[in-house]
Amino acid sequence: MTRPTLEFCFDLTSLWSYLGFESLMDMKSRLDFDIVWHPVLVGAVWNANNQGAYARRVDIMSDPRRAQMALREVGEWAKLRNADIRGMHPNHPVNAARLMRTSATALEQGKIIPFARAAFQAYWRDFADVSQAEIVLNIAAQAGLDISDLSDKMDSDVQRVQLKQDTQDLIDRGGVGTPTFFIGDDMYFGQDRLPLIEARLKAMGALPTAD
Repeated sequence: MTRPTLEFCFDLTSLWSYLGFESLMDMKSRLDFDIVWHPVLVGAVWNANNQGAYARRVDIMSDPRRAQMALREVGEWAKLRNADIRGMHPNHPVNAARLMRTSATALEQGKIIPFARAAFQAYWRDFADVSQAEIVLNIAAQAGLDISDLSDKMDSDVQRVQLKQDTQDLIDRGGVGTPTFFIGDDMYFGQDRLPLIEARLKAMGALPTAD
């Protein structure tokens, strides 16, 4: 029986993508399945398919009681998922196009997991300005990437086109944000859907990993 495959659409400045990533890594340590990684720009997805998300975010953060509840729940989710989240990035959302384009290089070099974790921590723990090329280079180096030609790659037309295409693919498939997961044509939206995904993968024959 072939191993099941799960597609993971993520944005490295998305708090919920970070929580989903850490939960996914925990699942991957226990269960044998393949992951196909799709870096996307969540703002473009919202603009196309979920413009109401902006107003909902403003409504929550402008109501002190709802804002307090939301921030408390983020802290509780962070503890549950073992995610290093210090709070809301003071300049969120930061232009993350360079960071997201660099995900393509991380994938090419087989370093997407350490790169994603380093990027999430830089943004949500250190409040880094990931729009700056030197910050992205530091994150990539920390993750063990070969950065010898990364300055050119992160601004290359090839990586611009790839990120745009991955983002458009999610839009065309009906995605409304990140993280979004696909098993075949079935879409799951949100990091809290991972228990359903785990049950589905097990039903498809995903076996426990060897101790």
